Amino acid sequence: MGVAYHKAINVTTGEIIADNVRIAQDFMSRSIGLLNRQNLNENEALLIKPCPSIHTFFMKFPIDVLFLSKEGNIVKIAHSLKPWRLSGCLLGCFMVLELPPGKVLKTTIKLGNVIEIC
Repeated sequence: MGVAYHKAINVTTGEIIADNVRIAQDFMSRSIGLLNRQNLNENEALLIKPCPSIHTFFMKFPIDVLFLSKEGNIVKIAHSLKPWRLSGCLLGCFMVLELPPGKVLKTTIKLGNVIEIC
């Protein structure tokens, strides 16, 4: 069986954030994350859940990160988080959506918006 891909939609604005979202929700896929990647294409994203914080150790490129509550509300945004960084644990964060660097600035994403993965 292949990997299932999903869409990330900003429900607040109706904007499609990514139409090629992979979900990492078991121990192995959460541990690997984007480590084996050279980059993320504009339409790609990785949703990690549960995940209250992240690190970018051993990564080869920066990422934009949306920290989301269980309901999908954006509680924090990290722009172009560089390799070898740690995000820290964030109260209210249940999952993260990792995006290509600069993606947030190219969209209508704002704190408090609701992101849905479908």
